[in-house]
Amino acid sequence: MASERQRGNEIGPTGVTVAFNLRRLRTSAGLDLRLMSKLLGELGRPISPAALSRIENLERRVDADDLIVMALALEVNPNALLLPPTGHPAKVIELGPTVRVNADEAWRWARGEHTIGSAAAGRAAMDEFLERAPGTPEAERWAIVRELLEAEHLKFRARVTPGTPADAGPSVTDDPGGDRG
Repeated sequence: MASERQRGNEIGPTGVTVAFNLRRLRTSAGLDLRLMSKLLGELGRPISPAALSRIENLERRVDADDLIVMALALEVNPNALLLPPTGHPAKVIELGPTVRVNADEAWRWARGEHTIGSAAAGRAAMDEFLERAPGTPEAERWAIVRELLEAEHLKFRARVTPGTPADAGPSVTDDPGGDRG
């Protein structure tokens, strides 16, 4: 039941997936709503058991900070909350109102392996062709195209992976205790 005070966009397909995965991961970890709430509070992001229930029942949105702390509390990667628990290529995931991709492609995108769109589809088709027809003139031409696409991929990775420490962003500070990683 949506609140009358709800503002902005409705909960979309990713929000629905987050709610489903939150309940799935929380219960599989043996956490009830009160214990999950306690863990979130200990991590500095208190969310009441009632608010967690509203999230799981699609009555409350999750913001990015909530999502990260929930992933920490559940000891999972944030992608485990954002995407359905399948990477099967025969399954289709709705990433947005107009974007539907197979699950394998969505997970590869979430891991930063490629973009979503025609370039990704072209790369997949090319890889499939190269596996079927190695050593042919067509395969040699596709291998050249593949090299060009790999160069584009490196540019993409540079946009989505860590830069220099000076580029880290406003929420990153120096660790006075040294590397704890």
